[in-house]
Order: sequence, then C-alpha cells, then structure tokens
Amino acid sequence: MRRQITTITFAAIALFLYGCDAEAPTPVAPQAASGHVSANSLDWQGRYTGVLPCADCPGIVTLLTLDLDQSYRLSKYYLGKDDKLFEQRGVFIWEENGNVIHLQNSPDGPDRYQVGENILFQLDKQGKRISGDLAEDYILHKVKDD
Repeated sequence: MRRQITTITFAAIALFLYGCDAEAPTPVAPQAASGHVSANSLDWQGRYTGVLPCADCPGIVTLLTLDLDQSYRLSKYYLGKDDKLFEQRGVFIWEENGNVIHLQNSPDGPDRYQVGENILFQLDKQGKRISGDLAEDYILHKVKDD
C-alpha cells in the first residue's frame, strides 16, 4: 500500500511539474510486415510510472513521459536516499520491429522498453524482457490523464 501511495504521490508531483503538453504531429513509425506494431497501433504517447527495483534502496520511483515528437522525459527518485530528483531528457527511436523504443542519450541505466497497451516493459541489456520472480517489478503503467 505504501508503494502505491508513493507512486501516486510522485506521479501527481511530476504531472504538476510538467503540465499538459500541446499536440504535436505524429512521427513516422516503423512498419512491420503485417503493418500492426506498437508504434502505429497503440496510443503510446503519455506518462508511465512505477517503482522499479533498486540494488541499494527500497525502490526507484520512475516517471517516463513519451511525446508524439519522439522526445522523452525521465524522472527518477531513489527511495530512502537523499531527496534529489534525477531528470533526463532526450529523444527515443523505435527499433526496427516497431514494438520497442530505445532512449537516446541515456547514460544512467536501462534504455529500452517494450511498448504494450498502456504499459512499458523495461528490457534487460540484451533487449530481452526480464523474466523470473521479479518480472512484474520492471513494468511502468500509463497514467490516465483526466
């Protein structure tokens, strides 16, 4: 329950700081043989949040915003550490399969996410979905805007 409250609080703060973004033109997305990929079939733009595992703290409250112009904003807050909010901005590219985004200029950690319906799956360094007992902990959920 505490984890959910922390996530919601962080998401509310981040939404307040970022405000509403203006609509931008839809970028050209990769096409798969079938034509149906996350890039062109899902409403992927928006804010995603979750508490990701941390080796030396209770968790990393994370907010990743994906914009239509293929820019991103990533905010991280390490629970139990100092009160510093780590922020990073950049652009992302769609990988050839059209289902995975790659955050450019992301020196401090994971930079690939598989895009699903209202969900992002953090991928490991080899670009594979994380499996095992902690797999559910490596997911960011889309924040519904009112």
